[in-house]
Amino acid sequence: MKRTLGITLALVFLAFPLWAQENQELPFPHAREVVARFLELTPEQVTQWEALLTTLRDTVAPLLEQLRNLEGQLAELLKQDNPDPA
Repeated sequence: MKRTLGITLALVFLAFPLWAQENQELPFPHAREVVARFLELTPEQVTQWEALLTTLRDTVAPLLEQLRNLEGQLAELLKQDNPDPA
């Protein structure tokens, strides 16, 4: 049970850097410390986790930008009087 809860919390908190990318701050400023303490991570594991979060953010950022652009293009196409169904 503790392991499942820990994994769930870790996954939830992994999403926060993505959210913070747009909002420039985490909703819970000490979230990383709480997760690290709960999972009893060593300092080396915390460093690895932070590196993974940075890699995740750097990888996902351009994809989110592409997604925003494509959503904008789709919205413009759907605003047309007779959108092409293809």
